[in-house]
Formats: sequence, C-alpha cells, structure tokens
Amino acid sequence: ARFAERGTAMRFRRWADPFDDDRLVGGPFGAMQPSTEAATVVPQTVFVPLIGFTADCDRLGQGGGHYDRWLGKHPEVRAIGMGWDCQRVDVLPLEPHDRPLAAVVTPTRLYGGNT
Repeated sequence: ARFAERGTAMRFRRWADPFDDDRLVGGPFGAMQPSTEAATVVPQTVFVPLIGFTADCDRLGQGGGHYDRWLGKHPEVRAIGMGWDCQRVDVLPLEPHDRPLAAVVTPTRLYGGNT
C-alpha cells in the first residue's frame, strides 16, 4: 500500500521484488513504500492487519480506517486477515461499514476460508 501523505487515500502500487528495496521510498507513517513511479493496481486478494477478530471473521482494524475505506470501494477484493491466535475474541464492536473477512490466518489455524 502507498500513501501520498497522511490523510490521503491508500492506493496499492506494483512492487514485485521483496529483496530489492531500491525502488521504495519513505512514507508518511514511517514505513517504506513503492514510489509514485510504480503502477497503481487493484489486487484480487489483500492481506489486512488487525487488532482482533472473531471466529466468524469479523475484524477490528488498527484504527485508521484505511483498509475499511479501500475495501468499501473495492467489494470484489478478497480480504484475508493475518493475526495471532491470542487476538481472537468472542465479539467485536462492529460498525455499518465493517465487513467480514474472507478468512483469518493465524500460526495454528485458518478461520473462514470458504470464499
């Protein structure tokens, strides 16, 4: 994912070589990201971060809403959560824009995965 600056929409940019960081630049949140020269893409599947999740694949994000907004504009994209087993909870405070993930992967288990 790439951010032009804080407060702007997240966009995905093509970056194919995880061992070549010469084409990465510092982003507004302190993470390295593809440069503006990289082509914009809409992936078929995205792996999303989370703070918590349920067995039904509901997700509590990291609070910025970046993935929620992006996924809201791209409902055809399969979103898979990456988490730790200890992040599973019984219930989460969901909002109208929240959508269940296609799956959540932990070190020991796959939740969902029917999509």
